[in-house]
This record gives sequence, structure tokens and C-alpha cells, in this order.
Amino acid sequence: MIGLLYFLALGSKEIGVTLPFVLLIVEAVRPGTGGGWRAWAARALDRWRVYAATAVGLAAYMVARMLVLDTPLGNDPAPFLAGEGTAARIWTAIAVWPEYARLLLYPRELVADYSPGVLSGHGTFDGAVAAGLAVGLTSAALVALSWRVAPLVAAGIGWFAVVVLPVSNLFFSIGIVLAERTLYLPSVGLSIAAAGVTALLLERRPAAARGAALVGAMLLLLLAGRTWTRTPTWESSATVLATLAAEHPESFRVQWVAADRLLRAGRREEGLERFRLALEMMPAHYQLRFQYARALLTAGRLTEAAGQLELASRLIPEHPEAAILLAAVLVQLEQWEKALDVAEDAAGRFPEHRGAWHQLALARGGAGDVAGALAARRTSLALGAASAHWLQWVHLAELHLRLGAPDEAGAALAHARATAPEGAAVPALEELAAAIEGGGGLPYR
Repeated sequence: MIGLLYFLALGSKEIGVTLPFVLLIVEAVRPGTGGGWRAWAARALDRWRVYAATAVGLAAYMVARMLVLDTPLGNDPAPFLAGEGTAARIWTAIAVWPEYARLLLYPRELVADYSPGVLSGHGTFDGAVAAGLAVGLTSAALVALSWRVAPLVAAGIGWFAVVVLPVSNLFFSIGIVLAERTLYLPSVGLSIAAAGVTALLLERRPAAARGAALVGAMLLLLLAGRTWTRTPTWESSATVLATLAAEHPESFRVQWVAADRLLRAGRREEGLERFRLALEMMPAHYQLRFQYARALLTAGRLTEAAGQLELASRLIPEHPEAAILLAAVLVQLEQWEKALDVAEDAAGRFPEHRGAWHQLALARGGAGDVAGALAARRTSLALGAASAHWLQWVHLAELHLRLGAPDEAGAALAHARATAPEGAAVPALEELAAAIEGGGGLPYR
């Protein structure tokens, strides 16, 4: 049963992977046990069936994850770690450790989004990394000092260290550097350590324990009050962003949201400027750069948009949108050679994406390869099946006409007329029909 429950826990939240290690910590401080490390190891071996069941549950989960996602880990690194090496990821992870301590012990300031502007990456060893190492070494020293005299304190620190590892970026990138929600389960370790301190005081200084209990109650009230005052922030996405903008206007996400709102309000240049500011802080953010490119397209700045799309497609080559839109922009710019290279690459990497074949057909036609354009157009239509846009059939008719096949062109035109909405682009259809009937050619559109 525990193997099944462990599998379900992993499906709910991957941080559940730490369960076997948490069980080992609990076993070490279970009441009525003792005998040191060897006795602890012997007790753990006696429960081998439990650990074997969790191993089976983990293996089943990893197989399921590989079948669905094709990877045992996440696909995308934290945006401001994208393109950085292992050392930068580890330095950045260690530099966050003081933030863990602050959020556990003095959570006066809470932030909805710890992104650039609020936190920053650390490519080299610096003061922030040194502070993080100090926190880590102090925690290790506390474990060593308390293991025999106050084992619950050691267990609480160990709980936090073990449970936070999957979201720490130490071993692999998880897509974020810090988020308060990732500390919910690790923060149980603080409660365990507090219980350990209380038990030690009750044993050695009962009078001090009463005073500590009073202080603890007051702290709990203060923390409850902080929760109460923070809760309205999470009423909606709008309140979250408004709070973030008020408390951390330097955040890249604030600039991003402001850019979108300014564009919607028709203040185009101001919106584009906010996009530029956000990209200065997050140059490796795929979605941000992609949206900036689309805003440039709306402004009619095609050449600039093409440059941004090219950068975006390099950031995450597995995403097709930027590459296909880049091909479309290059077609509009009539940069046929480059459009052909980009479209062929996109069709090769995303053979099931009809948009890639659509752009390849346009690029080949523009470059003068009408037969190649016809083959790509047929592939695009086949992928679209019954949902193919009627203009695809218009393009097909034009290609047949250019190749001197008016009958095939007429059949494609009939299909376009049958699937086009009433009154759609009638002049273009009639122009094409006249060219077919006259047996003439058409310039490539």
C-alpha cells in the first residue's frame, strides 16, 4: 500500500520523492529508540520492505513520466539560469539559502515572484554566495551539536535540508530559483526543531521552558497576523500583480505586465520600451522575447521582429512557434533564401506541424521552386485534413496553374469555394478562376 500511496504522492507533487529519506530521519528520533548509528541502521534494515515498496513506486512513476514527457526532469531551466553553466546554477542556489532562513524565521517581507530585479543570478563566487555557505555551515554545525542532546533539533534541520533539495537547483534546474510555495513541506522541519528546543528546556530548565512557551505563543500570533495581512494579495491575479508592482517595481515581471497593458491601451512606444527593460533583466526568457517580437510585428517593424524571433528560437529549439513565425516574417520581407532555410529547418524539426509546411510552401514558391512548393502545400493540407483553411486550397490552385495544370487548379479552386465562408475574398477567387479559364499564369502571391 505504501508503494501505491508514494506513487500517487509523486503524481500530485514531485517533492514527495523525499519520503524515504524523511522516514529515515523519523526512524532516527523515534521515541524509545537509541543505540547510535549502528542501531539506527539496523532498524532501517528491519523495515526494508517499506523502502523496497517506495523504490518500486518511484520506478513506476519515472517510467510514466518518461512516457508522457520524454524526460525524468523538467524541460526548462529558470529563465535567468538559461544558458548558464553548472557552476552558476550552484552558486545561485547557495546564494538563496539566507532567503530560506529569512522566510522561516522572519517572514516580514513576502514576494509573489522572486525573479530578476528581486533576486539575481550569481555566475561567480561573491558575497551572497559566501552568506549562503555560512548559513549551510551553521546548520551543519547545529546538527552535529544537537544530535545527542536534542535530536529533534537535528532532525528538524535535517528534514528541511532533505525536503528542500528537489527544489533547490543544486542538482538540476527546476524552472524557478525561489518560490514561497516550495517551502511548505520543508517548513515542517522548523516545527520539529522547535519541539526539540522545547523538550530540551523542559528537561533541563522547566522555568525557562514556560517563558519560551509564552514567547512561542506570541510569535505564533505574529505569524498568524502576517498570514492574515498577506491573504488579500492572493485574491486574484490582478491583486497579485498590483502588490508586486507596488512593493517591487524593479521586478522584470512588473515591466512585462506593464508592457502588455500599455500596448492594450494603445501606448505602443511606451509598451515596447517596457518590453526592452524586461528583456534587459531576462534576456534568456523565451516567452517574453516571443511576445516582444509579436508586439513589434503589430507595430509593423518586421526586421526587428525577425531578429527577436531568431533569438527566441535559439533559446528553446524544442518550441516551434518562434521558428515558424520567423519563417512567416521572412516570407513577408521577401528574404526568400533565408526564409527557405528557416522553413526547411522548422519542417524537419516539427514534421507534424502544418504551419511549418505552410511556410515552407510559401518560401519555396517565392524562391522559384514551384514543384517543391506544391509538395510542401500538399503535406500542409494533409496535416490539416478537414480543418485546413480554404486559402490553402487557393494557394494549391495557384501552384497548379503556375505548373501549367489548369484542370488540377480548377479542382483546387472548387474546393476553396466549397470551404470558404460566404463572401470571403471573392475578387481573389474570381481572378484565379479567370486565369484558369484563360489558361494564363499568375504571379506568385
